[in-house]
Amino acid sequence: MDALWNDKARWNAIAIRNTASVGFFSSDRTIRQYAKDIWGVTATPA
Repeated sequence: MDALWNDKARWNAIAIRNTASVGFFSSDRTIRQYAKDIWGVTATPA
C-alpha cells in the first residue's frame, strides 16, 4: 500500500476505476421506493 500510495498516478487511476465500478447504494433504492410508495412523488430528471 505504501508503494502504491506513493505512486500518485497509479493510485489515482485505481481510485477512479474503483469509484466508476460502484453501483447504486441500497439507500438510493430505499429513498426511491419511499418517494414512490409513501410520499407519492417521482424523481425529476437531472
